Amino acid sequence: VDERVARAVVILCEPNSISAVTDDPDRQKLLWVGDLTDEEAHAFLDTRCCLLPSNVSAVAEENAALRQALIRQVGTRPSTLTRVCDLLLQPDANASTVVHSFVK
Repeated sequence: VDERVARAVVILCEPNSISAVTDDPDRQKLLWVGDLTDEEAHAFLDTRCCLLPSNVSAVAEENAALRQALIRQVGTRPSTLTRVCDLLLQPDANASTVVHSFVK
């Protein structure tokens, strides 16, 4: 075994970017990972502490509605959910404004 060889994982978030990868089936293994299920998307948002349920019923209802709008209209692609969460976690972020900037 050649210990000088790099072992790496390359993550491509744009479906068309695979065409830029040189074909080398002897040394590469391609693994296509699709979008998250709705349940996985909710778990992802929970893990990132985004749009969490609250003890205040009005906040809980608003967050649940924003989550539903996000998942239904934007989708469950992890890279998109990550961008949304990054924006939501900014100190002065307004959840409704952030989500609606993605929901068009």
